[in-house]
Amino acid sequence: MRRWASVLVGIVTTLLCVGITEIVLRRLAERHEVRLQSGERKTVFNPYRTDAQLSYALRPGWSGVHDSADFRVGVHVNALGMRGAEQPREKTPGVRRVLVLGDSFGFGWGVEDAEAFPARLEARWRNAGQAVDVLDAAVPGYAADQSLLFLRERGFALAPDLIVLASCQNDVEDLGATRLELGADRLPRRTESLRRFIGEDGRMHYLNEAGRPLPEWSLPGSRWLVEHSLFYTYLRYNAVRIWLGATERFAIQRREREAGSAPEGPIESLPLEEIERGLQTGPDFQLRYHRFLVDAIRREAARRGIPLVTVVTGSEVGPLSDDCGRDTECLDLAKQLSRARYPDAYLALDGHWSARGHALAADAIDAWFAAKGLLARER
Repeated sequence: MRRWASVLVGIVTTLLCVGITEIVLRRLAERHEVRLQSGERKTVFNPYRTDAQLSYALRPGWSGVHDSADFRVGVHVNALGMRGAEQPREKTPGVRRVLVLGDSFGFGWGVEDAEAFPARLEARWRNAGQAVDVLDAAVPGYAADQSLLFLRERGFALAPDLIVLASCQNDVEDLGATRLELGADRLPRRTESLRRFIGEDGRMHYLNEAGRPLPEWSLPGSRWLVEHSLFYTYLRYNAVRIWLGATERFAIQRREREAGSAPEGPIESLPLEEIERGLQTGPDFQLRYHRFLVDAIRREAARRGIPLVTVVTGSEVGPLSDDCGRDTECLDLAKQLSRARYPDAYLALDGHWSARGHALAADAIDAWFAAKGLLARER
C-alpha cells in the first residue's frame, strides 16, 4: 500500500510541476519586452505558435511592436490568426472576399498593418465604392506546401471569391528544408520546417540551415501537445538544438552521399520516397515540385469556382519570373518593381518592400485586376 501511495504522490507531484511550468511559460510568452543587462528595454517579436499540420502559424490576438535595424512598426494579428484589422469569420452578404496567401512580403514584413499591400488594396477598393474585404493570410516563411494545407483546412471555409498567391524566389528553396508527409496524390498532408523553429515564447529561431533530417516525434498525443502545450514546445525545441549539435557533421556527410541526382519523370508518377529525396537534390527539382503544388492549389480552387491568381514578389528575378512570363494568371512584381528602378521601394538593410514598395505593389495589382476584369468596379 505504501508503495502505491508513493507512486501516486510522485505522479501528482510531477503533474503539479508540469502544470506550474506550463503556467510560467504562458506568462512569459505574453511578454513583448525584455530588459537587457545594460538596463535597456528591447521589444520582442513573438507572434508565432507551433502548429501540428502547418509547422507554425500566427498567434490569434497577438499585438506588439516589430523592431529591427531599419524599422519599428506595430503588428496586430486578428482573431482569425491573420495580419491586420479584425475580420468576420463568416462572409458578410453582398461583400466580396479576397484571400491573400504567401510569405513575409504578403504579410507586410517591416511595415505597419495598414501599409501592407493587402490592407492598401482593401482601402483602395472600398474608397472606390466596392464592397470588398481582403484577408491577409500570409505568414513569414510560408511556401506553397503550407498555402495548400492552409486552404484545405481553413482557407476555403472562409468562402473567398478570389485567391491571390504571392510567392518569393526563396519559397522554392524552402521546400528543400521541409519534411513533408505526402498522400497518394503526392501532395502534402502535413509539413514541418527543418530550419524554422518556434520557441515556447513565440519567437522564431533559425537552426539547421543545411536542412538536415530530424528525428520523428511520435509520442502519444504529440500533435495535440504541439498546439496546446508550451512546455512540450520548450522540450522539443531544446531537444532539437542538442541533437543538431551532436549530429551536425555526420548528417551533412550523409545528406551529400544520399541525395544523388534529381528524379526524372512526372511528379505524379514518382514514388513518395523519391519526391522526398528529390527535394534534397537542389533547386531544379524544388522548382518542379513548387509548380506541382501551385497547379494543385489552382485545381482545388477551380473545383470550388474560385479564381486564383499568382503574384511574384521579392527583390530578385529568377526562375519564378520565367514561369510567370508564361502564365496569363501571374503578375511579376519582382520584375516590375526592380530594386535598380525603385531603390526606395525596399528597406535599406532588410531587403523587404518598404511602405513605398507596398504602395507600388498595390497600384500594380489594382491596375492588373482592372485590366483582367477581376472584381470589376461598380461606378
